[in-house]
Amino acid sequence: MIGLLRRLWRGARSAPVLGRLIDGADRLWWMRVIGGSGLMDAEFYRAQRGWRRGGRLRATLDYVWSGFRAGISPNPLFDEHTAGVALPDLGRVPALYAYLLSDRATVAVHPWWDSAAYADAHGARGGALEHAWSNRESAVIPVRIGDGSQALRVTEWRRLAIESLATDRAGDAEAAENLVVRMLQGGDAAAAQKIAGALSVAGDSTGVRLVCIAPSPSTWLTTALAARLCGRHDRVAAVRLPSSTSLHAVARAVAADAAEGAVLMTDTRADLVAAQYRGLLATGAGALVAPVSLESDGTVAAVGASVVETADGPRICRMLRDHPSEDLAGFGERIVDVPLITGRTFAAPAALVRGFAGARAPHAFETEHLSLRARRSGVPVRVDTGIVVGCFSARNAWPETAGELPDEWAEASGPPSPAAELYRVAGFEVEGWNASGPWEARPRLRRSRPAQRWAIKTCAPAGPAGQVWGDTHFAQGLASALRRLGHEVVVDAFPAAARPTAYLDDVHVVIRGPFRIAPPQTGVRIEWIISHPDEITRTEIAQFDLAFAVSPGWAQRVSAEWGIDVQPLLEATDADLFFPRGRARGSDVVFVGTARGIPRPSVVAPLDAGIDVKVYGPDWRGFIPAEAIAAPSIPNRDLSERYETARVVLNDHWPAMRREGFMAMRPFDAVAAGGRVISESVPLLQEVFEGAVVEYESPEQLVELLSGDVDALFPADSELREISTRVREHHSFDARASVLDAAVGKLTNSAR
Repeated sequence: MIGLLRRLWRGARSAPVLGRLIDGADRLWWMRVIGGSGLMDAEFYRAQRGWRRGGRLRATLDYVWSGFRAGISPNPLFDEHTAGVALPDLGRVPALYAYLLSDRATVAVHPWWDSAAYADAHGARGGALEHAWSNRESAVIPVRIGDGSQALRVTEWRRLAIESLATDRAGDAEAAENLVVRMLQGGDAAAAQKIAGALSVAGDSTGVRLVCIAPSPSTWLTTALAARLCGRHDRVAAVRLPSSTSLHAVARAVAADAAEGAVLMTDTRADLVAAQYRGLLATGAGALVAPVSLESDGTVAAVGASVVETADGPRICRMLRDHPSEDLAGFGERIVDVPLITGRTFAAPAALVRGFAGARAPHAFETEHLSLRARRSGVPVRVDTGIVVGCFSARNAWPETAGELPDEWAEASGPPSPAAELYRVAGFEVEGWNASGPWEARPRLRRSRPAQRWAIKTCAPAGPAGQVWGDTHFAQGLASALRRLGHEVVVDAFPAAARPTAYLDDVHVVIRGPFRIAPPQTGVRIEWIISHPDEITRTEIAQFDLAFAVSPGWAQRVSAEWGIDVQPLLEATDADLFFPRGRARGSDVVFVGTARGIPRPSVVAPLDAGIDVKVYGPDWRGFIPAEAIAAPSIPNRDLSERYETARVVLNDHWPAMRREGFMAMRPFDAVAAGGRVISESVPLLQEVFEGAVVEYESPEQLVELLSGDVDALFPADSELREISTRVREHHSFDARASVLDAAVGKLTNSAR
C-alpha cells in the first residue's frame, strides 16, 4: 500500500497544474524543516553565490529552489554531493532536508571529516553535524585527507572554506620532479574519490595539481580544502578554471610547476588507482604515453590512433574504438608504439608539456597535436595496454570534435600500416577502411581466430555501478563457462548493447532483465528471459532465433499461446565462486538486494516484529532503520562465505516473477555455498533445492518461521552439503552453457 501511494504521489507531480502546486508545497515544507534546524550558514552561502547581502531566509529560499541542484552547500560542515549520494531521492530534494529526516548519526556529511567518529566520541546520536555546529566556537573535528590527519576547530574550518571560495588557487605548493594533474569538473559526485586517488602518490618527488574545470561550489570546496589541509600540502595545490578551458589552457596553468620529470594529466572522467599513476609517471619520463581508456558504456575508447587512407581521403582511425574490453587480451601487459595517442589521460616529459602549453591550438584535436609535437622532437609515442582506465563518472568536459583533418597530419600514418598491425595483434584482419564523417575512419574487419565468438548482453550499467547488479555476475559466470567450452566470449553492459562492432560476434545472448534489448542483425540471436515476464511480448521474442525462460510453466504457456518455441532454462550458480568453505554457521538473518523503491515485506516485516535482519544493498534508507543496513553492497567474491555463515538467507520475488514462476538467482547461489534459505514460494523450489529452501506464503508466515526454531526447519548439515553438491553439478553455469551450445549447434547445422 505504501509503495502504491508513493507511485501515485510521484505520478501527480507530472500533472501540469497539480504538479506545480505539489512542487511549491514541497519547497515550503523543505524551507520549514531546514529553517528550523539552525544549520543554514548565511555568510557561507553568500560566499558561494557571490552575494553581498542576504540572511538566512534568502539563503534558505535560494537553496530549496535551485541552490541544491547547483551543488551549493548550506553549511561548511555539510557537503551537498557527499551527503546526497548516501541519502534517498538524490537530486530531487535538498540533501540537507533528506539528512534531517534520516538516521543522521550514520550519514557521512563531508568527505574530509569523520562525522561518525565524531558522533561516537561525543555521544551525538542526534547527528554529528548538529552537535559540531551548535558548539562551533569550541568544537574540534577529526580531519583526514590523503595520508594526513589532524584535529581542526570548526571555526578554523569555516574560515578556510569561506576564504577558498574567494580564490581560484588554493595552496602554494612547490615544484616537484614529477607532476600529477588531476582534472575535475562540474558537479562530479566522485570528485572526492578521484582527489584521494591522486593524493595517494603525492610525496617528495611527486606533486599534485587539482585542476577544477567549471566546478560547482561543492566540488571546488572539496578540492580547495584538500589542497590546503592534506598531509602533503607542500606538494599539492588546487586551481579553478572556467568552462571554456582547453587542454592547452590546463597545461599553461601548471607549466611553471613542472620540473624535469614527467607530467601526468588525467581526463576529468578517468578513475585511476595509485599503481596506475605510478606506472604512467615511470614511462612518461621518456615518452608520451597513454593508458587504454574505457568509455562510459564499457567499450574501448582507443588504443592510440593512426591516419589511414580511405576512398574519401585521409582520416583518423581510433584503433579498437567500440570494441569490448575483452579484445585487449591479445596485447597482454605491454607497451606498444603508435603514431598518435588520443584521449586526455597521458604522461609526457615535462619539457614537452611546457612546449605544448605555449603553443597555439591550431585545431581541436589537442592530444593528437601533442603527439605530432612529440614525434617531431624525437619523443616516442606509446600506449600502455597493461593500464586500463575506466571513464564511468561525470560527463565529458570536452565534446567530440567536428571539422576536417589538417593536412599536416599525413605524417601521422607512420609505418606502412600500424593500425592494421595493431588490429592483427588483437585478433582481427583489416579488409579496408571506411570514412565516418569528415575526420574519422573505421575499419572493415574479420576475425583471424577460429573460435566461435559469443557476446552476452545484459541490462546492467557499465563500470562500478554494474557490479551491484546480479545480471552482471550472471553474465560473467556464463561467460566463464562458455570459455571452458572453447569459445571466445565478450560481455556487453546495457549501454553497449548496440555497439557498432557487434557484426564480429557469431552468437548473441541477451540476458533479458528489466530492459528490452534489441538483437543485432547478424549471427545467432538468443534471448534468455530471467525476469520481468509481464513486459515480454510476442513481437520481442519473435526477433530471436532461440528463446529460453527460467520458468518452465511460463515457457510452456507462451509457446502454446504465441506459437513460438520458448524453452525452459532455469537460473544457475557460478560453481567457481559458490561452494562450501567449511565455515561455521552463525546467528545472522541475512538479506542481499536493493530496496527497489519500496519497503519490501520480506525485510520490513521481520524488522517490525523485532527480528534482527542484516541487510546488504543500496537504497534502503527511509525504509528500514540505519542499524539494519550492514553495508550498501557486498562484493560478489564475499557472498559465498556470507551465505554459508548465515543462520538463514531471506529471498523474495518481484510480484510478476512469483506469479509466473520465475525463480530468483539467490537460492541457487546460497544453497551452492552450503547456506539455508527461506523464500517466497514459487514452483519448483522444492524439486530443485530439496530441503535447503523453506517456503513462505505471506510476511506473517515469514515472521512466524523466523520466530520459531529455525534449525528445525532444515536438514542436518551433512545432508545440506549433499544438496549443495547436487545443485553445483546440475545447476551450474557450465550445465546451462552446454544447453545453449548444443542449441546453437543444432540450429546452425540445420541451416546448412
